[in-house]
Amino acid sequence: MDLFPTLIEACGLPAKPEIDGRSFVPLSRDPLQWTNLATSNDPEILTMMKRLAASFPSSFAPDVAQSQGGKAEQAIIPDPTIRAARTVAKLK
Repeated sequence: MDLFPTLIEACGLPAKPEIDGRSFVPLSRDPLQWTNLATSNDPEILTMMKRLAASFPSSFAPDVAQSQGGKAEQAIIPDPTIRAARTVAKLK
């Protein structure tokens, strides 16, 4: 959807208002992405950061160790029903 408006602008052709989508050309202002936009005072960037921050979850998923009753070492123990194809002695 945004590819055609991007190509039109990149080629210097006149814009077509009847086409949906937005050009990606303004995003190419920093092609190597050296500018840290998180420290920008640009009102457009600040508005976008607020909109994105509103979509963050209010709380994150619990750690795996906590969901297993605090016994993280149980997750490391291999399944005893699975047999190794080769013993450790044969791997050396």
